[in-house]
Amino acid sequence: MKHYNLKRMIMKKSIILLAMVLGAFTAKAQSVVEGTKFADNWSVEVNAGAITPLTHSAFFKNARPAFGVGLSKQLTPVFGLGFHHCSNWRTSFFGLYCT
Repeated sequence: MKHYNLKRMIMKKSIILLAMVLGAFTAKAQSVVEGTKFADNWSVEVNAGAITPLTHSAFFKNARPAFGVGLSKQLTPVFGLGFHHCSNWRTSFFGLYCT
């Protein structure tokens, strides 16, 4: 029983020490940023996937590739503006074309 209590005490001390070390790192990570530059808070997206009809057709046989691109700017922590375009390949009796 004494061995079990010793292990438990070492574990508690290790957890407390780890919490103190991590707390010291997070305290240094906090800094105040006064204003932003125009080049801050931009994001670029590139998407790829597949589109398939869900009724009256084979799921994988009728799957078509889809792709997209986007650009956005976060103006405030709550409000942002962006552009996103998504397109896919469709087949018709005229052949293969992009929409």
